[in-house]
Amino acid sequence: GRSDQLPAKYDNSETQKLVHEMIAAHGGMQIWNEASTISYSHDMVDPSRPDDHWYSEEVHLQGKRYCYQDWTIDSATLVNNGEKIWTTDWKRGNPPSMMAGISYFFINIVWMTQDEIARLQMKSDTVVSIIEPEKTLHQVRLQFVGSSPHEYFDLMIDEDTKMLRGVKYTVVHQDLFKVFGVPEDTKFLGPLLKVYKSYTDVEGIKMPTRYDTYKLSGENYGIHTVSNYSLSRRFDYRRLALEENSVVFD
Repeated sequence: GRSDQLPAKYDNSETQKLVHEMIAAHGGMQIWNEASTISYSHDMVDPSRPDDHWYSEEVHLQGKRYCYQDWTIDSATLVNNGEKIWTTDWKRGNPPSMMAGISYFFINIVWMTQDEIARLQMKSDTVVSIIEPEKTLHQVRLQFVGSSPHEYFDLMIDEDTKMLRGVKYTVVHQDLFKVFGVPEDTKFLGPLLKVYKSYTDVEGIKMPTRYDTYKLSGENYGIHTVSNYSLSRRFDYRRLALEENSVVFD
């Protein structure tokens, strides 16, 4: 676990109380902290291309954030061994450096608020009709020390249940900018909106089983389905070793 970490930094005690209530609503910190690994199957489909499944089976080592992913439909693999990110037969446009951790991040963002480099500040309450018409959502902005000042994640927390309902966020990934061919002086893309549609109980904590990605225009371009969760799968360190036909990314 990561019990040795410093507490996250809050702008005030009200923010701290709300974030702690959100974590409690999701089952608390202890189970997540004590999980040796977090593994799951992740499927993403753009509604405009329903036959193209971005499907990965992922095992993430807690603390180190090492991972290996089997993209079984693509017959591809993606590995982060802590020093290098490498792939075999990678077929997706999105950069492996981004795909190594993005699903993990949005699945676990509730607990990532307690990372030692996390910084949290209260924003004004909001209503987002895509999430639920007329529902008041508390907003807390999450940023990370050392990241771009243009990168933020606005957590939208249900005023009644304290569950995470959505995240409004910017994208600052330089490798992705190259894929999209955006101008070099671009500071960020977005904001975009992730909406958490359903959760399941995984060994005592609530993890998302579906979350969708929207443009602020309301266009849904990513339906993410998560299944086969485990917090105790053995991490196979042998998977971190480079394979013969692997391509290494800096």
